[in-house]
Amino acid sequence: ARKLQEGGWQPRWFKKDKEDGCYRYVGGYWEARAKRQWDGIPDIFGQAAPSAECPTPVEQGT
Repeated sequence: ARKLQEGGWQPRWFKKDKEDGCYRYVGGYWEARAKRQWDGIPDIFGQAAPSAECPTPVEQGT
């Protein structure tokens, strides 16, 4: 996360307070969630595409 911030990444729904350095919620998340409007939001969980298949486990000899 630190590298992302150094590279210009900015939180979408929070802003850093210049006085104390804490992040404050600026709004918008709950509205986006209610509308299911996630355009421009990166997939941070790295979910596989629906067409991707999981590898078949290799059976161990007994």
